[in-house]
Formats: sequence, C-alpha cells, structure tokens
Amino acid sequence: METVIFALAVSTIPLHFASFMALRRVRALRTERGILLFHVTSAAIAALLALLGAAARADAAAIAIFIAIVFAHGIYSLTFLEFWTLSQISYSREVLVCAAGHTLTNDQPAPATLISLGEEKRAGRLESLSRLGLVLRTAEGWELTARGRIVSTFLRALQWLTATRDAG
Repeated sequence: METVIFALAVSTIPLHFASFMALRRVRALRTERGILLFHVTSAAIAALLALLGAAARADAAAIAIFIAIVFAHGIYSLTFLEFWTLSQISYSREVLVCAAGHTLTNDQPAPATLISLGEEKRAGRLESLSRLGLVLRTAEGWELTARGRIVSTFLRALQWLTATRDAG
C-alpha cells in the first residue's frame, strides 16, 4: 500500500504541470499570489501523501523517500516559479527586445518605455508589499511594518547564509 501512496506523491509533479497547462488561461493563475498558492497546495498534497507512505512503512528507506519527494517537489516548484517570473513582461525582457531592435546605445538614455516599465514594476511591487502588510506609506515615503521588519530580518539572514553580496 505504501508503494501506491509514494507513487501518488511522485505523480503530483507531472499532474501539477498538466493541470497548469490545462488551466493556464484562468485569471487566478496569472497572478503571483495565484501561482504561488497553486504550488503550495500541490506541495502540501505531495508532502502529505509522502508522509502517509513513510508512516505506513516506518523505516529509514521510507523516510528517505519522503524527503526525496518533498525536495523534488520543492525543486520543481522553485524552477517553475522562476521560469514563470521570467516569462512575465519584465524589465530584462524589454531591454533584450530593445537591444535586438538596436534602439539601445551607449550615448543615449534608456528609451522612455524602459523607464516607465521600471517605474511600473517598482510601483506594483510596493503595492503588493503594502497589501501583504510589509510596508506602509507615510508622509516621508515607505516604511517597514512590524511584519515587514521580521521578513526583512529573515531575508537578511538568508543573504548572510548564502554569502550574497548584492541583493539585486
């Protein structure tokens, strides 16, 4: 029985991808929040199934399989989310389009479309952070909320752990 449960857990990755392909035009899957929830739900299902399989066998091999399934889904999800992010209309993509059209030169400022796109990205990100309760607009500008300070501390710790010099 545990073999069937593990097989179901492993199958969540191709099933998830097939589901996304079938549902990719759904409005909710075109937002950052929607796509993240889609992945978190799938990962939770895979982890739960793998945990059930591990509990049914209760040996070292079952625990290793559980860990492998959870990590495999994590790698899949992170890779998917990175590709999804890159596929969105982004500043880098627009720079490449302008470069391909030979409209970027060293002696000219960036085209207005790139400047406005960069500003739209910044404004959209601040709006998202505000909705999440991480930043608050004040008369002086933007400030971290208490929740934002916690997240910021966590991100700085990750940056320190990974020896990242430039947060981008």
